[in-house]
Amino acid sequence: MKMIDDNNTEMELNGEQTRVIKKVDGYGANDLNFLGVGEIMVTITLKEYRNLVSTAATTEDIVSKARSDKNKAETENERLKKENAELKAELYSLNKKVNDAKDEIKTPEENEGNDE
Repeated sequence: MKMIDDNNTEMELNGEQTRVIKKVDGYGANDLNFLGVGEIMVTITLKEYRNLVSTAATTEDIVSKARSDKNKAETENERLKKENAELKAELYSLNKKVNDAKDEIKTPEENEGNDE
């Protein structure tokens, strides 16, 4: 069975297989603009096409901005985690100094109580 599309590109169906072989003459043939066996061809208006392109461009822009925001948030999250770890280490150090100071204050009193 042979089919010819609008660009006069001849296609033929090999036996009972569902594969379509497209015969292309020259470099200018559009490989996406042909009807295969079992496929449906849909015609849209220029306005509909422009809306589709606009929607695709807008969606791509939104996705790009979302990825950028995600990267910024991840960078900020890593910075805050690092700052949190540094502050925990500083807090531990300060608590240790406070506990050591309390131990020094208790020790002389205990020694005085033991001497008398």
